[in-house]
Amino acid sequence: MSISSKASDLLIPLIIASIGLVGGLLGVYVGASLNSNISKEMLQISYQNQILQQRIKLIDRAALIYGKAPGVSDLWSDYRKNPSIELSKDLSEYNSEFNAVIHLSDIYFGPKTKAALTEMTVKDSPWWEKNKELVGNYIGAMSSELNHGIE
Repeated sequence: MSISSKASDLLIPLIIASIGLVGGLLGVYVGASLNSNISKEMLQISYQNQILQQRIKLIDRAALIYGKAPGVSDLWSDYRKNPSIELSKDLSEYNSEFNAVIHLSDIYFGPKTKAALTEMTVKDSPWWEKNKELVGNYIGAMSSELNHGIE
């Protein structure tokens, strides 16, 4: 055999091996890239789900605290007639929950909720004496903005 024949016999397997190597490396790169994209999408979906769950909890908390408004109004009346540490603590707990709900809903929801909050705060009265329509608008705005910014 001549040298050119031996070279051509080696050249074909080398070309095939090179193509296989390049193909394998490309496959690994494409696979890793797709896996990275899937990981990012899964992280985004997890984030969206957590935001959605927080919003649902806030709607529940808002409805619950406003549902307690008549009782809080009675507590306030009792406190004004006969102040006591126990009544003060109870009122403080209700006010803390109310303030938390208001601040968190301002953070987690969008412009409709912010507008409803502004409309409620324009009327100068304690939160437990707010007009039911304003409260309904506020909770309705939160409900309508469950998917705000995460769609």
